[in-house]
Amino acid sequence: MARPGKATWLGVFLALLGPLFVAGPPALLVGDPTSPAAIFVFLCGMWVLVIATGAIIVGPERASLASIGLAGLRWRSIGIGLLAALVIVAAMLVVLAIFGADAKGEIRRGKETLLDLPLWLRIFTVITAGVTEEWLYRGYAISRLERLTGRRWIAAAISLGVFTLGHLPYWGGEAAIAVLIAGLTLTLVYLWTRDLVPAIVAHVAVDALSLLGPDLIDRI
Repeated sequence: MARPGKATWLGVFLALLGPLFVAGPPALLVGDPTSPAAIFVFLCGMWVLVIATGAIIVGPERASLASIGLAGLRWRSIGIGLLAALVIVAAMLVVLAIFGADAKGEIRRGKETLLDLPLWLRIFTVITAGVTEEWLYRGYAISRLERLTGRRWIAAAISLGVFTLGHLPYWGGEAAIAVLIAGLTLTLVYLWTRDLVPAIVAHVAVDALSLLGPDLIDRI
């Protein structure tokens, strides 16, 4: 892999702040940012960011996808991902129980918009969030910030902070604590394994349970 240069800085910018920028155009194009059309445009924008950072990886950086943790699919990776998903769900339920009605209400309001979407769009949302957010925030951002700063924990902290803040406008302050716990778990899994697959599996599993499975919030 080539030494970090301007292309890597651009990639980090796209990975960390790109999602915030692609969240704006849907509202401008279709008027209602919570409409199925706006959400679909946003999800497509997230895949564009993945393609752009992927082009930087194989182009100017002269690296492979293994440099962000994509080196193949192994059963061990899937197992770790499912275990991480269980940890995230358990931790989030504890947080919701502690913070009570405010946090539950914020998450429920956020979910209502998504649960009103057609099934195919909910499935697309689950897959897109799980793959693209882990690619951008964990795989690319952490690996490149670590090379740029020389400190893995600084890289992880920056990525986790931006990831959490990026969800704040949609989910709200109390619910953001649950997002922080999920992001922290995914970050630790990535740092431990240096494998992006477990983080993707965990993220997809948690989102699938939330948007396609039973509503656990009402069971606390």
